[in-house]
Amino acid sequence: MGTQLGSNILVTTMWQARDIWIFLSVFYLFILAFSRFVFPKVFMAVYSPLKFFSFRAKEDFGTGLRILSTEYMHFTYVLSAAIIFNVLIFNDYLGEKAILPEWLNPSDIGEGILIWLGLSVVGVFVILLRYLMISGFGQLFNFPNAVSRHFQEAQSLNQVFILFLWLVVTITIYSRFYFPEFIFQSVLIMTLVYMVYRQFNLYLKFLDTGGYSKLFIFSYLCTTEIIPALIGIKILL
Repeated sequence: MGTQLGSNILVTTMWQARDIWIFLSVFYLFILAFSRFVFPKVFMAVYSPLKFFSFRAKEDFGTGLRILSTEYMHFTYVLSAAIIFNVLIFNDYLGEKAILPEWLNPSDIGEGILIWLGLSVVGVFVILLRYLMISGFGQLFNFPNAVSRHFQEAQSLNQVFILFLWLVVTITIYSRFYFPEFIFQSVLIMTLVYMVYRQFNLYLKFLDTGGYSKLFIFSYLCTTEIIPALIGIKILL
């Protein structure tokens, strides 16, 4: 009797959590639709698969934006919201091994919205801190003219990959009652592969701009990209 009751409570909790994530995923779809309607040119430049797989530095509408412009800050928030959405779902999936405090696991849709939107704002500040870090190293390496381009290229790659990751996670919670182990492992592997790809992509794009040696570019990326990526991989593993 006790075992059956505990099982029923667990099943109910899983369904409640799934409902929260589905609602938040629909909310995010509305954010994407709003972004597409209000900033159509920036939207197409940000979520460009061709740009993601390109290894040449090209000038387009997106690269001309100022970092603190309305459009750029909006899409920075959209990126942060997708990252936080994925993190919250994985944190919930990990259960007792969760990396976030228990109070960040929402018990209803209202809490889910507040936690998600609030953490997304925090995520924007973290991204801006990263820009300040890149700016500092850009000055140190006497590389100031490339700082804004570096940050925007990295963010452009992140936007496409995180949206793809969001789609994988969302389709999973739509189609399944639980979050299967192989999906979790696949997402981790894709993230690790992407981290390596991003460094390679940025390296070739810097080479394409000319004016700097291969060793100089590699040293700069080691400091601003590779070492932080290795720290991130260590955390994931």
